[in-house]
Amino acid sequence: MRQADLREITLNTQSDDKLIDSALAGNTETFNVLVARYYRQVYGRLSARIGNSCDKEDITQEAFLMAWRKLAQLKDRRNFGAWICRIADNLAKTWYRRQYVQTQFEDAFEVIYPQKIHDDQKEDEQIIKAQVRTAYNALSKPHQEVIRHYYFNNRSYEETAAILNINVDSVRSRLQKARKKLRKEMKHMTAKATNRNVFELKRDDLKTLRTAAALCGTDPKRPILTGVLLEAHGRIVATNGRALVARKSDRLADLEENVIIGDCLKIPDAPRATLVLGVDEAVLRIKDREEVFPVIHGQFPKREQILPKTWHNKIRIKSADFDRLADEIKPHLEPRHPALSGFKYNPVVELCINPFNLELSMTTGKNMGYSLLDQKSKSKSHFDQSLDWRYGSAIKFTAKNKRSLMEMPATLFNFNYLSNAVTALCLKPDEMIELRTTDCDKWPLGIFSVSDPEQWAAVMPIRR
Repeated sequence: MRQADLREITLNTQSDDKLIDSALAGNTETFNVLVARYYRQVYGRLSARIGNSCDKEDITQEAFLMAWRKLAQLKDRRNFGAWICRIADNLAKTWYRRQYVQTQFEDAFEVIYPQKIHDDQKEDEQIIKAQVRTAYNALSKPHQEVIRHYYFNNRSYEETAAILNINVDSVRSRLQKARKKLRKEMKHMTAKATNRNVFELKRDDLKTLRTAAALCGTDPKRPILTGVLLEAHGRIVATNGRALVARKSDRLADLEENVIIGDCLKIPDAPRATLVLGVDEAVLRIKDREEVFPVIHGQFPKREQILPKTWHNKIRIKSADFDRLADEIKPHLEPRHPALSGFKYNPVVELCINPFNLELSMTTGKNMGYSLLDQKSKSKSHFDQSLDWRYGSAIKFTAKNKRSLMEMPATLFNFNYLSNAVTALCLKPDEMIELRTTDCDKWPLGIFSVSDPEQWAAVMPIRR
């Protein structure tokens, strides 16, 4: 007997709790054994609940995907079978409610035969009628008029046209547009009524998502880092492995599990939007348009591990002062660093804390930021030292305990990481930032909001 066959037999004879332990340790093959063990049971259970609908295959797969994402939350690992069935039952109930909402919408504006209502759906009748009214009220006045006369008052096309003093073709056109608008409104409200992962966001949330995305990674080999993490209970996190931002969002406080969204740089600037989180995609609804973003599956890095337990220095500056310092340095970065054959340029600055005159300085220079395109190359840089230049600027800071301040030697940082990290915190100009430092060879620079230390960012220095 082949070794692979022996391994398969061994896995198939293991108990549920042992398979779950192995899956949580990173062995996805053991979770596949659980899927095979319970798939027919879940599929049959859904068949009895939703009949011959072609959706039962999708719901079965969605149940196991949800179980995989929430596996660590299962307290009694010997009870996996009952747990996966409860997940499937909840998904079936959600499916019923969505189907019924759509049916009620059709019944409200089309003459069709009434359908039997499932027991789980009766409790939603009043809610759905209210949703239909809300959708109707969202229409323009001309569209409301044709709906009212044609459907509610049971008028013909010709009678409706005569009452509104328009031609029959205009009646047909307005009815078509009104139905399309109503279906879109009902689809939106259906999601809000049946999906707990629906959130109303405001401009600062959208800005945080967009600016946090500037700190996402770009390496296709590490797809998890290319997305922005919406952390359970309301925190937005992004990292590229060298910089990280974590910002609280009260409007995501009801989020029950982590979701990673890709392509967040495309999020537009708007006063408000509705975010609907699905299994494989996230939909952002802004006024009359929708933007779709991919959901990335996997485990996001644990952010707590990157911060030290103690900090040597804690200094405070105004957000506006940091922005002014960055604005003064920026014209001396890429504009003054021309392309050089065999080299690439990244905007690099030196940060230095001077505890004697209480100044934070930022400096750049002619030769700072260049690195070899080919790291294995033996070629050396040939800079004209006679034309070397340096430019720096400084701002004052305050500190609670000035006597304990330690001088931070000139430490190199990627300017874009620093700037994007502060921007992603979405602080007001007069808000205070607390910069925290410790051993710069091992730990990052911490950037914290003084008013809310749960809003923070961290940027790793560049080793010389």
